[in-house]
Amino acid sequence: MSCAILGDSYNFDDNLITNESFSDTTKSAIFITDALQNAVRCKICNARIHRNSMSIDHIVRKQDGGIGNFENGQLTHPYCNTTYKN
Repeated sequence: MSCAILGDSYNFDDNLITNESFSDTTKSAIFITDALQNAVRCKICNARIHRNSMSIDHIVRKQDGGIGNFENGQLTHPYCNTTYKN
């Protein structure tokens, strides 16, 4: 996966990521990519997210085998991220 951030290009080789947690670099890339493309909205409830109140959520939960790669991350409200998702 490739991500262009402020004129720089970063390549993410998701095959190298085996850890369940997101790295700081991956969190930043998820936020910047989403924020530049759209108004920042929670991917669970679709409401706007304030810059001081957001979290990075696993799309495929850790319990279900999800890992901390770029393509498995989404921006959410902390409350939405802590409730059970089907």
